[in-house]
Amino acid sequence: METAEHETRKKRGDYHAAIGALAHGGMTVREIGRALGLSHQRVQQILAELACSFCGLAADAVARLVVGAGRQPTWKPGEPRKAAVSVYICDRCIVRAARTVRRGEELDEDGVLMTLASHASTEPCDFCGCRLGERTGLRARCESIVACDDARICRHCIAMASNIIETEWKQQKRALK
Repeated sequence: METAEHETRKKRGDYHAAIGALAHGGMTVREIGRALGLSHQRVQQILAELACSFCGLAADAVARLVVGAGRQPTWKPGEPRKAAVSVYICDRCIVRAARTVRRGEELDEDGVLMTLASHASTEPCDFCGCRLGERTGLRARCESIVACDDARICRHCIAMASNIIETEWKQQKRALK
């Protein structure tokens, strides 16, 4: 059941991110609404919800947003489970996070403070769920996690998000030729 809920949240996040990509690509909210069978008000509501979890900039203020699987809220026995909160990182924060890892120290840029999680931290990456020092599947051990406010991303996910942005940029460049 929990796996199905996780997949549902991820698909919803992907769907919302795709709507954001359509809007960023130049479609109006009415065009998106007609194409997807949604009201333009619902499209506006979805777009208003999309913002970078690190710097807080709205989807329309950044070049790209990459969606993560989402962070699981804390849960106590006897309480109803809460849905995961979608997590997003913008192209600017991907660069900031990569710089933070490369320098090995906190980075304060444009009022966005990126810090390296301490080795005592048990908080997981919001994108893949790995914790510092853990080995996840076939991946190497999680060596560093960058945090900004309540959002966290590991070195592996920074690289993956950077590759996603780069691949999209290359595809757009090819399409313009």
